[in-house]
Amino acid sequence: MTFLQARSIFLAFSLILYCGGGDSHAVAAPSPALPVDAVMAKNAIEPHRAIYQIKMSSVKRGSQVLGITGIMSYVLKKSCHGWITDHRFDMVYQYSTSPSIRVDTKFSSFENFAGTDLTFSSSRSRDGEVYDKVRGNASIDPDHQKKSIADYSIPEGMQYDLSKGTLFPIAHTYYLISEARKGRRVIPSIVFDGSDDQGPVEINTVIGRKNDAQNLSDKQDSSNVKKSKIDNTLLNVPVWQVNMAIFPVDDAEVLADYELSMDLLENGIVREMNVDYHDFSINQKLVALEKVSPEKCEE
Repeated sequence: MTFLQARSIFLAFSLILYCGGGDSHAVAAPSPALPVDAVMAKNAIEPHRAIYQIKMSSVKRGSQVLGITGIMSYVLKKSCHGWITDHRFDMVYQYSTSPSIRVDTKFSSFENFAGTDLTFSSSRSRDGEVYDKVRGNASIDPDHQKKSIADYSIPEGMQYDLSKGTLFPIAHTYYLISEARKGRRVIPSIVFDGSDDQGPVEINTVIGRKNDAQNLSDKQDSSNVKKSKIDNTLLNVPVWQVNMAIFPVDDAEVLADYELSMDLLENGIVREMNVDYHDFSINQKLVALEKVSPEKCEE
């Protein structure tokens, strides 16, 4: 999950207006070669259903965006052969020079445990009218005997070559957690998620200090979050403060599309996220959380 939530919000408003960039960057080193340790990965990430409340937290003078509110629902299921994800964003954007717009985004994917195959599908609607659809599949050959590619059926004929070390979303989350456990602090990656037709992105991640579960639970705001909606057993794990900057691939001169900070739990759950889009920023707070039972599979 991690950056995908912020990316979906960025894509929703970037088709309507342009936001300026942030810090410049150096070209990222590739992530370690796949495959991901499938056994370790599927046991490290917790299947769950979560709802996040999204609000604008700050805005610069002169910004065309005056307000953003919405809800993001997220489901991560463990099937017999991989991860199934479903995202749903229901967002309202208020502008200074035009009427408010309601943007609904749906994104689903299947990613195998080894992180070598991804099937993806997304649609976006503006005030009830669909304006963007994406569908396809991607595969990574860890032995590099054949091309690793992302192949789209919508838009028809679109393809991207995936460079060595490219990660899919769940594999990227597991990679961050495994590297954070080793004490690594700066983690550059190339990630393909299939949420749009723009191809892979470069993500530069900085891992902060590891905190215990008690420090995380102290951050809960009882005035805004009904504890009955949150399964606190899922939050009773260590957490890292994670900062990311997201860039287009193969363009060392551009500025970050956006930057984010989040509380990333050791089980892959995101407790809270703040996203800086340079003209404004938003806060995404967990308001509901529950476990999702895995499929029953034959051994």
